[in-house]
Amino acid sequence: MGLPAEISGPDCLLLALVCLALPWQWVLAAAGAAVFHELCHVLAVLALGGSLRGLRIGAKGAVLRASAMEPWQILVSTLAGPLGSLSLVWLAGRLPRLAFCGLAQGLYNLLPLPGLDGGRLLSCGAHLLLSPSWAERVCAWARWGTALGLLGLGLWGTFCLGLGLSPLVLGFAVLIRALSGKTPCKEGKLAVQ
Repeated sequence: MGLPAEISGPDCLLLALVCLALPWQWVLAAAGAAVFHELCHVLAVLALGGSLRGLRIGAKGAVLRASAMEPWQILVSTLAGPLGSLSLVWLAGRLPRLAFCGLAQGLYNLLPLPGLDGGRLLSCGAHLLLSPSWAERVCAWARWGTALGLLGLGLWGTFCLGLGLSPLVLGFAVLIRALSGKTPCKEGKLAVQ
């Protein structure tokens, strides 16, 4: 019996448009970095005694669902993805595109925002160390601080550095993601991205 996987039609269309818009070498490098990132999550879950329940691939990335795990196991298996992505930097001499994509993906995934590994790491860590009310406060402040800081960088890039609207659009996209909700850390639930 295989691992249940879900891919939606609109996400396939978006992926096809990205493949048409970007040079194929960069598409392959980004896909390779993403596959390695998810493989690191899978290996960590399996090494910690968990089992895989499903995989959803969409416009927001891939989400791996695993069996019930303890909070410390969730922290370790969540951290495995970004660390794996960042480890691709060691390949910069031979595969510079893959190394760059791994670095960008690793750093992005460490942002403490809902739906990203960094948001889950912060939430789980805060809930292990603090009372639930303080943990929620810390997560909210980190989420908003990160989003507003990146929005500020987008404004600076657009208006002070003259980089066009791209930095501002990216800043607003991160702000919208910060508004999208919380990243719970419940014992027995793991969905890493």
